This record gives sequence, structure tokens and C-alpha cells, in this order.
Amino acid sequence: MCSNIETPNSWRARLALVAALSLVLMCQAGAALAQAGGSSADTARIAVIDVQRLLFDSKVGQAAVETLRNLREQKQAEAQTFQSEITALRDRLAEGRLSLSQDRLAELEKQVEDKLIDYQRFQDDAERALQEGQEEAFGTIERDVMPIINQVAVELGYSVIFNKFQSGLLFASDTVDITDTILERFDQVTATPAPAPAEN
Repeated sequence: MCSNIETPNSWRARLALVAALSLVLMCQAGAALAQAGGSSADTARIAVIDVQRLLFDSKVGQAAVETLRNLREQKQAEAQTFQSEITALRDRLAEGRLSLSQDRLAELEKQVEDKLIDYQRFQDDAERALQEGQEEAFGTIERDVMPIINQVAVELGYSVIFNKFQSGLLFASDTVDITDTILERFDQVTATPAPAPAEN
């Protein structure tokens, strides 16, 4: 199995999604600063969010990580089956070199070659499936959490909200960290079933 499948991809997914959310937060921060250009700096309320906690401590995030882990383990099991079949064919080929006919040896060699091609295709498909699963799961989280961040910013009067660890900040007091508030709101919203459509 290729390393991208056997080695957890969660760090790559974390970095990609953290970067995406960071970009959105930074764009919003820039817009807020531009709008507040005429006001004094001491009137602007600033907050920070630990984006990684939003992604991996929220209930939806934990469920997404578990789903991806199960998918990865499934692909790993399928890869092991491929590897076992290839090993068995190679063993038969090696054992039969002194006893099998040339036609039979050629047939076994072709089977090994075909199985290797199938395995390579499987690796490509498995990696693609994992990548698409990550993009879908974490893209949904990103889409759902941003309205909550916007809502909290409006309700609590924040002019700027930064990603705590990805926005170039050298220091941020815990008193301006609103991650727990966003996490609580996010879990509440995602745990509440959507209302049924009205009947005509």
C-alpha cells in the first residue's frame, strides 16, 4: 500500500483546512479593519480562535475524523489482500521454475504483472477516495462554522477575529480567546435537527 494510505493523512487535512479557515478569518479581519478605519484603535474589540480545536474538538469534527479513519482502515485492509495475493503468485512462480512448463510459467508471470497493475490502480483510487472524503467532510465543517463565527462577532461586538496560531500573531491573551464559545454554539447548532419543510 502506498505511504499516503498507510500513513494517516490527518495532518495534511488539518493543515489544508486550517489554512482555508485562516484565510477566511484574515479576509474578514481585513474588511473589519477597513470599516473601522475612522475609529480609534482602543474602541475595536479583538478576539482569537483556535481553529484546530474547532475542527477536531467539535462533535461534527470528531465524527468526520472517525469516518475518515474507518475509510482509511478499510483501504488498508484491501491493500493487504492485494499484497497477499501478489506474494502468493510470486511464490508459486518461484517454486515452479524448475517443474512447470514454459507456458505455465509465462501464464503465472502474466498473472503477477496483471495483479501489480490492478494494485497500482487500487492505490490511486484509494488515495483519491481518501482525499475526496477529507475535502467533503472538512469543507462541510468550514461552511457550517463560519456563519456561527460571524454571528458571535456581531452579538459580542468584535471588530476583528484572528486565527490564534496562523495569523502572524506573536501573542494573544487567553481572555480574548473565544474558541469555547464558538465550539459550544457549533455543537448546539449541529446537534439540532433541521426543521421539516412546511406542507402546502
